[in-house]
Amino acid sequence: MSTLPTTSVGYVTFLYLHLYVMLFVRERMVRLQHENQLLKMQSTSDENSQLLQSMLDDANAHKHELECQVRSVLYSCLLRLFRASPVISVSKTTIHSAIVLSHFYVQQQLLL
Repeated sequence: MSTLPTTSVGYVTFLYLHLYVMLFVRERMVRLQHENQLLKMQSTSDENSQLLQSMLDDANAHKHELECQVRSVLYSCLLRLFRASPVISVSKTTIHSAIVLSHFYVQQQLLL
């Protein structure tokens, strides 16, 4: 158990030392609180970026599915069109080229 100094110089020194320790502890607490706030903000932003990345991946997967459906519909429509016309001789390469061109046209129209 500590005892207080009996001389006035010792007592003043003790008060200064006590004040110094209290200020040091207070400063350290403020720094730790600030660091804790920064870490919380960083973890929140990491969670948000993970959530956004997950949403982006889902949107890209859905976009890919829709593009596949569009290609399939275009292919079947063009195939019916070419089969219905007895004048046009069609190969799979021609149908594929028509699909690619129509798909390119659709993308250009979406960009406008």
